[in-house]
Amino acid sequence: MKPFKPIRKGQPLTNEERVYNYRLSRARRVVENAFGILCARWICLARTMFVKPDRAQKIVAACCSLHNYLLKESRNDYCPPGFDDSYDEQGNLVEGNWRKIIPPTSLMNSSISAQIGGRPPKNAVEIREHMKDYFNSPSGSVAWQAKAVFIE
Repeated sequence: MKPFKPIRKGQPLTNEERVYNYRLSRARRVVENAFGILCARWICLARTMFVKPDRAQKIVAACCSLHNYLLKESRNDYCPPGFDDSYDEQGNLVEGNWRKIIPPTSLMNSSISAQIGGRPPKNAVEIREHMKDYFNSPSGSVAWQAKAVFIE
């Protein structure tokens, strides 16, 4: 999913678009944090796997299963305080120690996920609009989102 960008330079986004961008950003941070912890603890995930795709799938699934088990059974040993990302009282990101463990050559630190140019498919635009509407509806909104994007 891509965030909304102004149609013209200097033109502000709507409040609804800003809420969508903020919620998308938070979701991306959660996924990055989870995958970062996985890569720090299971170093095989931080490097290119020279195995066939079906074997790679099994390795990733095994690491995820072990990750979930260890978080449930031994959280303080597996992911002690300060290991994962957190937020201070002002809402600023405090980077977790997992970021110091991952090697600089890791796929987590690469720009492999560079954006591909061109127009997005029509269904991607429709899905983004649907999600924007949901995040701004009574059933999909959260109490803190308006304050987080400074809606006036």
